[in-house]
Amino acid sequence: EVLTLAGEDIAGEVIACAHERNVTKIIVGKTLQPRWRDLLRGSILYELARRCGDIDIYIISGDAAASRLPERHLEAKLDSRRYAAALAAVAICTLIGLVLRQLLPTIGVVNLSMIYLAGVVAVASWHGRGPSIVAALAGVLAFNFFFTQPYYTFVVRDTQLIFTLAAMLVTGLVVSTLTSRLAFQAELSRRRERQTAALEQLLRSLVEVDDLPGLVRARDQLEHLLGGEVFVLVGPLGSVEPSPGEGAPVLTMVEVSPAALSPHERAVADWSFEHRESAGLGTDTLPSVSVLFVPLLLPTATCGVLGVRPAAPVARFPPEQMRLIEAAAGQIAITIARIRSAERARHAQLAFEREQLRSALLSAVSHDFRTPLAAIAGAGSTLAESGHALSEATRKELADSIVAESDRLNRLVANLLDMTRLEAGSMQLDRQWYSLAEIVGEVMRRLSRLLESKRVAIRLPDDLPMVYLDELLFHQVLANLLENAARYTPPGAEIILSAGYWPPSGLAADRKPDNGLLWIECADSGPGFPPGDETRIFEKFYRGVHERTRSGTGLGLAICRGIVELHGGAIRAGNRPQGGAQFRIELPQPPAPKLSLPAELAAS
Repeated sequence: EVLTLAGEDIAGEVIACAHERNVTKIIVGKTLQPRWRDLLRGSILYELARRCGDIDIYIISGDAAASRLPERHLEAKLDSRRYAAALAAVAICTLIGLVLRQLLPTIGVVNLSMIYLAGVVAVASWHGRGPSIVAALAGVLAFNFFFTQPYYTFVVRDTQLIFTLAAMLVTGLVVSTLTSRLAFQAELSRRRERQTAALEQLLRSLVEVDDLPGLVRARDQLEHLLGGEVFVLVGPLGSVEPSPGEGAPVLTMVEVSPAALSPHERAVADWSFEHRESAGLGTDTLPSVSVLFVPLLLPTATCGVLGVRPAAPVARFPPEQMRLIEAAAGQIAITIARIRSAERARHAQLAFEREQLRSALLSAVSHDFRTPLAAIAGAGSTLAESGHALSEATRKELADSIVAESDRLNRLVANLLDMTRLEAGSMQLDRQWYSLAEIVGEVMRRLSRLLESKRVAIRLPDDLPMVYLDELLFHQVLANLLENAARYTPPGAEIILSAGYWPPSGLAADRKPDNGLLWIECADSGPGFPPGDETRIFEKFYRGVHERTRSGTGLGLAICRGIVELHGGAIRAGNRPQGGAQFRIELPQPPAPKLSLPAELAAS
C-alpha cells in the first residue's frame, strides 16, 4: 500500500503513521546530503531513531542518481523574484519608518521595529519560509542602519539596542517560520480540497457510466483532473489474465480522447497491461514516450490501462499528480469491474429467461398441443375404423370435433408464431382504414363454434368512424380476448364486446387537435382476477389461479399487449363490480381522411 504523508515534521508523521498501523519495522534510505545541512535543518534518520520506541529502524544505501532529484527540485524552487519581493518589502517598511519618524519625532524605536515584524509576516504569508528569513535578516540590518544611533551606520553603541536587535531577529525568524508553516498547511488544505472535489466529481460521472463507451462521458472530468489527454484501453470481456503459453490479451481501445496512440505508445501500453506495472513517461520502463501508462488493477486481474499525456511537456509527473492518476486508475478499474459484472448478470438473466421460455414452450407443446392432437387422432381413427357402422349424427359430431380441435390447434400455433415475431421485433404493421364492425363480424364468424354456448352482446355505436389499424393483427387481438372470455364464462352467461370513440382528454405535443381515441372493451361473467394479477396476466406463459385447471399456453394476452403497444396504444385489465373480468384497449387515431367523390358522381 502506498501512502503519502504531508507535514512539516517528517519523522513525526512517519512515526505516527507507523504506530497507527502497528508497524514493527521501518526501512529508510541513507542520506547523502552534506553534514552541514543535517546540523542546520536536522537529520531525519536521527529523529526516527530517537523517537521510534520499540519499532526497528533499518537503514539501506540509496541511489546516488535518485538522491540528486530533491536537489533539482529545491533548485527549481529558488525563485529570485520571491527574494526580490522580500527585499522590496524591507525597503517599503524602511520608507514607512522614515516617514513616521519625520511626522512623529517622539516615536520610539521599539514601535518602529514592529513595522519590520509586520513586513516579515507578510512576506512569510505570500512567499514562504526562505524569503521571510531573508526579510528578517535584512530588516534587522535596515533597522540598525536607519533607526539606531549613530544613524546610517551599522555601529551599535547602546547595549540595550543589542538585545532589541537580537530579540527582533529571533522574533522575526520565529514569526516567519510559524507564518510560513501556516501558509503551507493552508495551501496543502486547498490542494487536498481541490483534489477531493475533482475526485468526487469524477466518481459521480463514473457512477452514471453503464457501458464501456460510456467512459467518454467522463472525459472532461478525467482530463481536468489529470491535466492532459486521457486514454483508456480495456481488456477483453471475461478473463483478463493471459492463459499459460499465450500472449497478453488484445486490448480494446475505448475512445476517451480524440487523439490516437502511435504504434510505439501502444506497445508500451501492452507492456504495462501484461506486466501490471506503470510504464512510459517518467518511469524506468520505456520512458521515451510522451504518455504515462498506469495499469487498471483489480485484486485478481488487470482490466486495462490508463494513459495520460501531459498538456505541457514534462520529464515526469509531480508526486501529487501521480497520486491523482493512480486514484483515477483505481476508480476506473472499479467502474469497469462493475460494468462487466452487470453485463455478466444481464447475460445470466437472459440465459435464465431463455431457459424459462424453453421450458414453458416445451410444456405448452407437450400438454396443450397433445390434447387437440389426441382428440383429432381419436375422432379420425373412429371414423376410419367404424364410420360405416356409426349413425349420421355421430359421424357429424366426430367431424365437428375434428374441425374444432384443428381450429384450436391452429390458434395455438398462431399464438406461438406471433409471440416469436414480437420477441424478434420482426412484426411490421400494415395499417389501413377499416370498419371495426366488419372486423368484429369476421372474428365472431371464426369463433362461432367456441361462442355458441354463450350469449355475446356486441355494442358498437352507429356513428363509429373508420379505424386506422392492421386488420390481420387486430383480428388476432379480438379473437384472443373473446377466446379468453369464453374460457371463463359459464354456459348461457353473457360476454359483452363494446367500443367507442372520442377526442382524448390530453393531447400530446405532436398530435393534432382533431385526433381521436378508439376504445374497445371485452367483459365476461367469469370469476375475475385475484388481487395483484391485473398486470401479471399479460406476461408470457403466466397462468392465473383459475387458469391452471384449463388448457392454454398463457400467450394470448401477452400477444394482445404486444400488438396493441405496437399500434401505440395500451391495454388494461380489471374486475367488474358485478363480477367477471374486463379488458380495455385504447388506440390513438389520426384524423380520418376526407373522402371526395368524382365530379361526375357528385353532379349526379
